Amino acid sequence: SIQTNIPTLLDMFHLGANRSDTNVLLVLFRYNSRNVGNTYLLLLPNYQQQVFDI
Repeated sequence: SIQTNIPTLLDMFHLGANRSDTNVLLVLFRYNSRNVGNTYLLLLPNYQQQVFDI
């Protein structure tokens, strides 16, 4: 997992929109964790997970 600071949710969707492949399905859901607080988990088509702490 890659943890980084992203200012807006829109930037997350741009990460998927800027990918070369056209069939990009982004599943974005919010979850709670005691360690990182409120974060967003972005699931990419290759199932690589990127966690953004906002």
